[in-house]
Amino acid sequence: MNDIYPRLKEVMNDKFTNWQEKLQDNEWYFHDCRKEITCNLKPSAAYNLIPKVIDLILEQNEVFIITECFQLLLEVYSVSNTTEIHPYLLKNMKSLSYHVEATGEYGKSKVAELKSWLRLEN
Repeated sequence: MNDIYPRLKEVMNDKFTNWQEKLQDNEWYFHDCRKEITCNLKPSAAYNLIPKVIDLILEQNEVFIITECFQLLLEVYSVSNTTEIHPYLLKNMKSLSYHVEATGEYGKSKVAELKSWLRLEN
């Protein structure tokens, strides 16, 4: 397993340092960060990574970072190649939805996308 996965929080927090400057230098910065995490991820490992990504999202306070982390969750779920609702997601869905939807319309649309993927009611 890639050594990023056990240290996801540490790795991502490092990537969040001076993120505005990094984004100015590379408009694909967060896309590249997500791909670095998901490119070699096997479906079972992706499924097991979901709780760490959820925790990462819930720990964020900046709107842009929250939505970028949620996009990571969508991509990890896609790699997991399942519509099975992870028990940790089920347990945290209400707080996760509230946290992401509070970022605005984009966050609301992303939560709706996840719910649609998992066939959950909006």
